[in-house]
Amino acid sequence: MTTDEAQDKKPIVSERDFYDLVDNTPICIKAFDKDGKLIFVNKGGRDEHSIKDTDDISKWDWLGTVKEPYRAAAWEKFEKALKGEPSTVEFEHTPEGSKHAWCSGTLSPIKDENGNVKSVLFYSIDVSSLKVAELAAQEREQMFQTLLDSVPLCIKWFNAKGNLISVNKGGRKEHFLENLTEEEITNWDYMGCIDEAYRSQVKESMTAALKGVGSSFPIKHPPGTSEGTWCQSTMLPVKGYDGNIKYVLFLSRDITDEKLIGEERQKSEAEMKQKNEELEIFNKMTVNRELKMIELKEKIKELEEKSHP
Repeated sequence: MTTDEAQDKKPIVSERDFYDLVDNTPICIKAFDKDGKLIFVNKGGRDEHSIKDTDDISKWDWLGTVKEPYRAAAWEKFEKALKGEPSTVEFEHTPEGSKHAWCSGTLSPIKDENGNVKSVLFYSIDVSSLKVAELAAQEREQMFQTLLDSVPLCIKWFNAKGNLISVNKGGRKEHFLENLTEEEITNWDYMGCIDEAYRSQVKESMTAALKGVGSSFPIKHPPGTSEGTWCQSTMLPVKGYDGNIKYVLFLSRDITDEKLIGEERQKSEAEMKQKNEELEIFNKMTVNRELKMIELKEKIKELEEKSHP
């Protein structure tokens, strides 16, 4: 072997340099042998888990730093890595087990030249801030869903593409959807519960809402698709923090009774108007009759006076 060939085969980074690089990386890196025995924890991991340099890391219960609800999943992913399958896992730490609340980790099997697993690297990063923000967002969304469910209205919830996401409790009850799953709800043909004569209005209002313009309009339900017949509806665009449309809410309030009362009132008013018109005609006829009677009496009187001078 020539000097140049030997130089080519010489590692660019020495084993010591690589060790120092890994040890000083500000993330937690754990290494296990092929039997799953912990053989190395870098400085970032020792600092995170309060492990002293003099501690015997082989006796450290790394899985015990993971909260109980997440241990089974973490161990399952670890066993897969020992069999040669890389994976990722997210978990919450116990307060005493880590300085970080949440971590996201990757388990990478290291194989020899024959393809056999000889060790496993488990490196994880702190995602506490992201997780707190994610949980807060989930909590806000849950509160929003709870609020929607508590409102005595039918509320259909659409994404920015106009696809149905969910229907609140009031809407499920009104349209007989209480036994449907969330997935079945997303596939529900909500236009089928709208009378054909009003569907174009709903489509136009949805298009406008997706562009940021809200609207209100009445709709009629076909028999058998709703507990009521008439609803007063509002299509409401909801924007995200970036100002773009995030959701569209389709709110409907049952106005069947109001509609019936209104129709009865209109019917009564029409009947009253007709009676008034008939009475007016009768009055005119009566007045004309009286006038003619008076006129006739005067003529009779004139004739009598002429016949008896």
